[in-house]
Amino acid sequence: MDFMKQKQAELKDFKEKLSGMNINIPQSQQSLVDKNSAEITSQQKQAVEENQEPKFIYFLSFSIPNVGLLSMVNDAKKYGITPTMRGLVNNDFRETAKKSFELSKEDKDFGFIIDPFLFRDYGINAVPAMVITCGEKHDLVYGSLPVKEALGKVAREGDCSEIAKKILAADK
Repeated sequence: MDFMKQKQAELKDFKEKLSGMNINIPQSQQSLVDKNSAEITSQQKQAVEENQEPKFIYFLSFSIPNVGLLSMVNDAKKYGITPTMRGLVNNDFRETAKKSFELSKEDKDFGFIIDPFLFRDYGINAVPAMVITCGEKHDLVYGSLPVKEALGKVAREGDCSEIAKKILAADK
């Protein structure tokens, strides 16, 4: 029998011997085990809740002219949305910083995140685009619509209409 198979057999035997045993550990160690177990359970529950929490994602690009980009970002801010860009300007940090600085001179609250994975995850191939998620479902709206109109479209026709209606109601 080769070495690995021997070790696997030994591990299997050891595991079978332990399976029926009731092992008592000192109370101080048991409380640490309980605390760590509760923490792991809490983190798992939080991760599940975060995945179920509705999201509103506004996909934009630095290729949009500055005037339009500023207008779209301001519109998104009304709804508490931070726009998402696919990547850097010409794949260059300096150019991205320069463009961001130019835009922040026009609007001191200009902000965005860069997340190419979200573009991939939702199959975004054109901008502007808006995604509203609800559980396992999501609605995708393409076009230069004001955020309110895109939300209205989802509220009327979308799988996540209840989420869109709540966002619109909060705006009033």
